[in-house]
Formats: sequence, C-alpha cells, structure tokens
Amino acid sequence: MSTKALSCYHCGSPVPDGAPWRIVIDDTSHSLCCPGCEAVAHAIVDGGLESYYRYRTELPERPDERQAAKADTWSVFDDPGLQSQFV
Repeated sequence: MSTKALSCYHCGSPVPDGAPWRIVIDDTSHSLCCPGCEAVAHAIVDGGLESYYRYRTELPERPDERQAAKADTWSVFDDPGLQSQFV
C-alpha cells in the first residue's frame, strides 16, 4: 500500500514524515514542511491575511541557488583586518 506524500500548505514542498508544523485556517489544520513556512503562515494568518491562501493562483517562489551564492558576497566582512576598521 502506498501513501500519498503531503505537500506543504505554504510552499508546496514535501512534508517530512512526522513533521510537527501546522497551521489552522477556518478550523482546518494544514501540514507545513519546516519552521520557516510555519512562521510565515502564522504571520499571514495572524495579520488577518488568510485570504492570501484562498485567492493565490500559484505557490510562492522559492529561493534558488543563485541567491544562496550571493550570501558568499558578505564573507569579505569576516576578515579580522577589515573588521578592525569598523567594529
């Protein structure tokens, strides 16, 4: 017997087995894939914007590898010599 994998209610990614992250909207509990999606979903709902989920036409964009590579741009500031000039 196969089981259908759950998709994250916020981003659509697979939900890991036993994942504890959930959001309740209109008395319906929805599974989430990670604490990040849980935080964003709660911010949306707690801000009174739960209609976002009702009216969205596609899943939100996910960060891609190019954005992760941009994080390395800031590694120049890890240099102690450079830090001594402003820290």
